[in-house]
Amino acid sequence: MMEIGESLEVNGIASELGTLSIVINGDEVATTEGLEINYTFDATETGQFVLELAGSNGVESDADQASILVLPEEPIQAWAPEGTEDGITYLSDNAVRLQLFAPMKEFVFVVGDFNGWELGFDYMMNQTPDGSRYWLDIEGL
Repeated sequence: MMEIGESLEVNGIASELGTLSIVINGDEVATTEGLEINYTFDATETGQFVLELAGSNGVESDADQASILVLPEEPIQAWAPEGTEDGITYLSDNAVRLQLFAPMKEFVFVVGDFNGWELGFDYMMNQTPDGSRYWLDIEGL
């Protein structure tokens, strides 16, 4: 996770000579011939970015991906619906509301099988305006 204004050095090293590239959200941002590639990712906007490092020696190619999450300046603030209690509230057979007491936290995300154990904005919890609790409704479970 990053905040706006931060930078991340991305470095790739290949085991043999070839074409190396760095792609972010489908856009190629760096390419080179050789054994090494470097790129500086500057977090200028909030969002989720998929970084792919790819290499090819002309016969074989390989790639790997990572996700970069650039956080907003503040979490989404909203009061939980009336009657919400800390813990799990079952809303239906396939939906729940999660709420937890977490004062002094800046952001809270829910991860699990339902989202591939990945952080994402769809599962960033809402912070109550008093800053003491976080809550989120999750459907499709």
